[in-house]
Amino acid sequence: MIHRGVYIRRGKVNIHGKWLLPEDEEKHPVVIICHEFGMHMRSKAVYGEAICNAGYAVFLFDFCGSGIGTSYGRKSVDMSSKTEVSDLYLVLDYVKKCDFVDASDLTILGCSQGGFVAAMASAKRKREVKRLILFYPGFSMPDKASEGEVLDWKQETKEAPETFTVLKRFKLGRRFLTDARAMRNWRERIHNYPNPVLIIHGTADRTVDIEYARDAARLYPRARLVEILGGDHLFPTEEERAFAIEETLRFLKETQGKKAEDFPLKTGEDEERVI
Repeated sequence: MIHRGVYIRRGKVNIHGKWLLPEDEEKHPVVIICHEFGMHMRSKAVYGEAICNAGYAVFLFDFCGSGIGTSYGRKSVDMSSKTEVSDLYLVLDYVKKCDFVDASDLTILGCSQGGFVAAMASAKRKREVKRLILFYPGFSMPDKASEGEVLDWKQETKEAPETFTVLKRFKLGRRFLTDARAMRNWRERIHNYPNPVLIIHGTADRTVDIEYARDAARLYPRARLVEILGGDHLFPTEEERAFAIEETLRFLKETQGKKAEDFPLKTGEDEERVI
């Protein structure tokens, strides 16, 4: 496996990313991986390496302003779901220009807030993103922000504060709330994404209620929802992570080289897996 670091620059924003590439000289399909709130690309290496070993070029990156990542040019108080969508557009534009991969066959895998961002970006760039994979996607963000909640923080005044701290370490700004609230129409946006979608979510997720994943799966025309019975947010156990990898590779194999129309339309029944 070849590791190749890169910085992608646009204005003041500098996105730090890393390629994981098979060692042969062929052009491989691409999977872009988006991390969660407060995390970084290294936390998703276990998924990236497994997907690369299956014959895919994988691009990991840090959202700018995420707090502990290595991208720079935006403060955490200026970061929001909308700025992360903008970061992902920048990554997409970069990957499309890389002549050492097959960017015509591109998948985005997003986790939690990164999953919400991936869903929003894919809905806009549906011709470029051939398939979408979402781990415990944060579709609850707009509702929670509208209720004045971000993880363990709750708004106590009528007007949102200029800054606030989440999880005792991440300083966010008012924009985080206002931008999330502005995305309450996410259901209308994702409904028009026509390509295959895989959603994996734990039934015991204490951060994002699985009903949001079920709702999204009903809205996507070609979605498969895989429920991990008793699974929690972030897939904390080795069994959950291994299961997510297995389902991801199965989905990639099933959809590789096929048109979206070849992936079955929703049957109205959710698909479950037990681990």
